[in-house]
Amino acid sequence: MKKLVFLLSHLLFWGWNLLWLVLVYIWILPAIGIDLIAGAFEGVIPINFAVTLLLLFAVPTVCTILGFRKHFRASAYNLISLLYGVEAPLFLLLLLWLFLIRERTLSNSFMLATLLAVIAAFAIELAYGYAQRRKALAVAQLIGHTLMVFVAVYLATLLMFYVAPLAFMLIREFFRFEWLEGLFDFLRHLPEIFPLGLIWLGFFLFSLTLFIGFPAALVSLYSYSGARLWQRFARQFGRIPAIIGAAAVMIAWLFGFAAINQQPQHKAFFLLEQIAQKNSARQALLAESNTIRKGLLNAYLQSYRYLSPKQDATNICEWYKSKDAFHFSVPVAQWFQDAHNLLLSPFLYDGEADDAEKAAKLYAEFFDMPIQRGETAAIKRALSSTYNRDEVKAGLININEEKVWLAQQQITVEPHGDWANVELYEVYENQTPEEQEVFYSFSLPESAVMTGLWLGDSANRDTRFAFQISPRGAAQQVYNEQVRVRRDPALLEQVGPRHYRLRAFPVPAKQSAMWQNRGRQRETSNAAATPPKTLHLWLTYKVMRRDDQWPLPDLGEKRNIYWTKKTTCNYNGYETKHSGDDWLPPFLKANQPGEPALHELVAPGGYRVTITPLTPADYAMPQGKRFALLIDTSYSMNTQAETLKQTLHWLKSDVLTANAVDLYLIDAQPELSRRVEYLGNAAFDLDELTFYGTVQFQEMISRFMALRGDTAYDAILLMTDEGSYELAQDKTTLPTLPAPLWMVHLGGMPKAYDDATLQAIEVSGGGVASDAREVLQRLATTAKFGVGVNIVDGYKWQVEQTAETVAFAEQPDLQAAFDSLAARQLLRAIGKQLDMSALTSLDLAHGIAKQFQIVSPYSSMIVLVNDEQRKALEEAENKADRFEREVETGHEALQKPFNPLKIPAAGAAGNVPEPGTIGLLGLGLVLLARHVRRKRRAIM
Repeated sequence: MKKLVFLLSHLLFWGWNLLWLVLVYIWILPAIGIDLIAGAFEGVIPINFAVTLLLLFAVPTVCTILGFRKHFRASAYNLISLLYGVEAPLFLLLLLWLFLIRERTLSNSFMLATLLAVIAAFAIELAYGYAQRRKALAVAQLIGHTLMVFVAVYLATLLMFYVAPLAFMLIREFFRFEWLEGLFDFLRHLPEIFPLGLIWLGFFLFSLTLFIGFPAALVSLYSYSGARLWQRFARQFGRIPAIIGAAAVMIAWLFGFAAINQQPQHKAFFLLEQIAQKNSARQALLAESNTIRKGLLNAYLQSYRYLSPKQDATNICEWYKSKDAFHFSVPVAQWFQDAHNLLLSPFLYDGEADDAEKAAKLYAEFFDMPIQRGETAAIKRALSSTYNRDEVKAGLININEEKVWLAQQQITVEPHGDWANVELYEVYENQTPEEQEVFYSFSLPESAVMTGLWLGDSANRDTRFAFQISPRGAAQQVYNEQVRVRRDPALLEQVGPRHYRLRAFPVPAKQSAMWQNRGRQRETSNAAATPPKTLHLWLTYKVMRRDDQWPLPDLGEKRNIYWTKKTTCNYNGYETKHSGDDWLPPFLKANQPGEPALHELVAPGGYRVTITPLTPADYAMPQGKRFALLIDTSYSMNTQAETLKQTLHWLKSDVLTANAVDLYLIDAQPELSRRVEYLGNAAFDLDELTFYGTVQFQEMISRFMALRGDTAYDAILLMTDEGSYELAQDKTTLPTLPAPLWMVHLGGMPKAYDDATLQAIEVSGGGVASDAREVLQRLATTAKFGVGVNIVDGYKWQVEQTAETVAFAEQPDLQAAFDSLAARQLLRAIGKQLDMSALTSLDLAHGIAKQFQIVSPYSSMIVLVNDEQRKALEEAENKADRFEREVETGHEALQKPFNPLKIPAAGAAGNVPEPGTIGLLGLGLVLLARHVRRKRRAIM
């Protein structure tokens, strides 16, 4: 009998390990090994995935080497203990880690750490025995072996949910002998892989034997080892200390697990269930901000942190009630499912699958920003724990990501007295194996105007693709469509009085020297024989001189793009290295003298635009005016409370003496918004105001109009921070404002405005500023000079209608070059005169922008590279919604990882779990190979 046990233990150990080593070192590693290593370095696959897979290969290799040692070779118990007590648990753990366990939580990390500690304790005792001479190590062994018994029972019970029906199915199917026909057909149709098929079949059969016997072997080995070590510890230190020690270990572990296995989303949802209207209730919720943040984030990332929501874990129930297994009744099958889920609770999300959408909504409502903006770092970590990647389009998750390197930057200034034409040229190099989009949000002086955008595969200007002016909605629609199908467009939009958004796609994927595959041919009219390595972009604008400097774009936000000190720069002929901090310097010094001058342009349609430089004496402050002061009370304004207090103090001391200011407190809840008749009203105390929730610019304007009644104002000032553009509503129509709307942004300018708010600013004759003093000075100075005047950037821009008409060709060259700057002011003036909600008015404004070839709030620049794209744009330009631009939320629809425990009730018999982990490994390796090769094809 002993000889039989000895032979069976050696047969199982050596049979499984040798077959595994043959498969790994003769088939798997030669097939994907190089790709695996290269893929990890190139970023095709996550580095942690590659490391885990290599460890999965290493564990059987090391255990096989240990099996040759006499200590294991001569003892059937030691050899089978090495297999079932060390190798099999580690192999299973790595397999689960590779395919099922994603981002670790406290609870599942606690369980995994316990399992690793137990395996280590068993291995040490198996190799070296009981540490009788070292008390500290003996105590550590007592701890490990006490947990060992618990872990063995836990794992065996959990595995039996799969082993029992699997064994039942195998025994039944074996004696039907139908599998022989399937095996024969497989080998007959695939003779070229006959040897490999036999090896895989043998390995599969050994793995089934190993898996089916695993629960019983684990309980037997771990229980025996735990009892043996406890007895030796008791003999050395006494039974009472041994009992107390073992009991203390279990109690401490259970208390620790109970404390850790608490999911924070329950409390977060509970806290946000009630609508807080009183300041005291809001203050209490704000005090729980960290708890709410953790809970909402846990719910949002549930598919990355857990195997499945509890309610979706239906695999055991569906399997057990199927005819392929036990054919249990639904109540009995559900009982087994509930027991299974209870044991697996550290790895299951205690909630519903749609909690992710609920969490995103509540996060935005409470924290006044999208969750993907507020929790970018946590979401990136979650994404890196799986195969999933974010979308091609640069979204909120890609803010400040270092994927595309700015290799070269060049600025050329062509001065014309007090204004200049500025060209920005950049070269981008992708650092990833995926095509990437470059995204810039930036601002320029309000009087500046964008005049050109080009895209190319090289520095050759003759082969670059030029822009065309298109209605803002049509341009956005076509650009997004082309990015989705991975074509080559670029888009430049005006998203505020001085705000612009630039996007370009694609920056070609990084080419790997290791992978010499033929790359895809770009779909352009001049496609090169070899794929491009870089993307080249040209951008031009015209700007007025400020003192002796030329203003450059001021970066608001960047996505995917980054630069280093190795980035080469040429600033107006001066070669330098990039500072590594800011995108561009704020100004370039003017090399030629120039003084502000008078300019005049007579434009088609009978308009005359006059530009007159101002002196300090021309500016004024308001007298005898009445202003509406709107205060944004959103959560994000908490950081600007002190600045707001200083602004209100200045208004009270310097403005109220000669003017009237009515205060409007705009709350997240419409019914709590209120009007304070007079800023100096003693009943108003800013310190008692609680900044809470979220309210968007559109809502603030609408609520003000509902509260103001028939009160007339000379201007409306909205005191806010940079806001949350991504939370704005699409296609909103705002009421006509009775006075200019001025947005006063404390702490920073927004990245963009939704079109309804932008149109309200433009049409009302308002603007944007970072402090109230600038606004009031511009308002008073404008009123001083009369109708049709805009005071901006040190000039008076006046638009008048005359009977005189002139064609562009009759303009002097200098004036013809200056006309685009004047056209920006012409569009602003026309917008105040016409109904800009009417399609005919929008077409008129677009016609001016197209004729002057400029970007405007109504027209965008888009670069297209083939006729198919141009046809799509033409069709979009003929649609009635050609000016309806969507809010670019930047939200990325994250791909939910595979849920291994969810099986649809319908057709469940065809979806029951197969013989577990080994099949999963084989499938996973095949998918990995396909994944890597697909990326390889994309790289070149």
